[in-house]
Amino acid sequence: MTVGSGSSPLPPAALRIDVRAASTIALVTEPLSTTCCLSPIGTAAAELEALAQADEKVQLFLTGKLVVKIVTVPDKLINLVVK
Repeated sequence: MTVGSGSSPLPPAALRIDVRAASTIALVTEPLSTTCCLSPIGTAAAELEALAQADEKVQLFLTGKLVVKIVTVPDKLINLVVK
């Protein structure tokens, strides 16, 4: 990288992603069944729960099981307790 040459290894500002705008949410159904998804920071708990239940991997695990409780930690994780 040379200073003042006009060539920068960074993409133009229009192409950069603001990493503070989204967070990775862990979708946990059991210790061995965990997946992740991206969600905007500040997403409501109800939307996160719907997002978790719509995930393909989570749906495969939930077949034939009853969701007893959903624990949501905003911008961190969603834990689906099943029976």
